[in-house]
Amino acid sequence: MKKLVLAALSSVALSACGGLSPQAACENLVDPTCEKMWNCPGAVLKVGSDLASCKTQYKSLCALATSCNDGKTFDSSAASACPNDIKAQTCEQYASGEPTSCQNVCK
Repeated sequence: MKKLVLAALSSVALSACGGLSPQAACENLVDPTCEKMWNCPGAVLKVGSDLASCKTQYKSLCALATSCNDGKTFDSSAASACPNDIKAQTCEQYASGEPTSCQNVCK
């Protein structure tokens, strides 16, 4: 199963270096993440009691944005690609892990 969409949200909700803000990047990720989580059959991880509560809970986590660690900076272009890349995943791909764009928002 997916490592954790929470990891994707927290990795996208990072300090901005211009372009897309960390808050906006995180909020853009909420809908596709929760939709995959609640619409893919057999998803082990489901946040909230339904799709709407998942979105509410994940969006509230975006307020916990932190900065990139180890001297890295936020890459707004990677963060911008992440939601579309999640939408493009099949349920099987989604269960295997997050897209590369979601993993590399700090460079």
